[in-house]
Amino acid sequence: MTVVPKIAAVAFGSHAALSFASIGAGTFFTRSRAKWPSSSQALSTPTAHQSNICKIVAGIYSGLGINPTLCTNDITFEDPVALCCGPAEVVEAFRALRAAHPEHVVQPRLHVHTDDPYSAVILMHQRYFGWLVVHSTLHVRFEPTGHISGLEERW
Repeated sequence: MTVVPKIAAVAFGSHAALSFASIGAGTFFTRSRAKWPSSSQALSTPTAHQSNICKIVAGIYSGLGINPTLCTNDITFEDPVALCCGPAEVVEAFRALRAAHPEHVVQPRLHVHTDDPYSAVILMHQRYFGWLVVHSTLHVRFEPTGHISGLEERW
């Protein structure tokens, strides 16, 4: 093994260890910042785009990843331990999520609390690694074409 692969292996291992430590610390040592809107804040009829985005998100968060053709060129993804910019980074973040073996405890639920037809709030209840249960709120922004321009998840 040459020096370059050793350095790459150390960098990858360090990144993985720090990521898991951050997730653990964020999960166990902070209160949930997720704000679960009351049902009185929901609009009675979501748009077709909002309903479609909820279905796409359900697939993304079940480990299928995100199709880069669904992303705008300036897409962002943010959660308490990550900030990704651009389609390549966002696609990689959700590809890496597969390693956590995500599963829905409850199917993602669309909860619209805005009159903006090109945004959606999705309530998430996920399990990772078979034992780590996370409640979160996912704010999704998208274009009239249906392309996703931003995902912001709060635990």
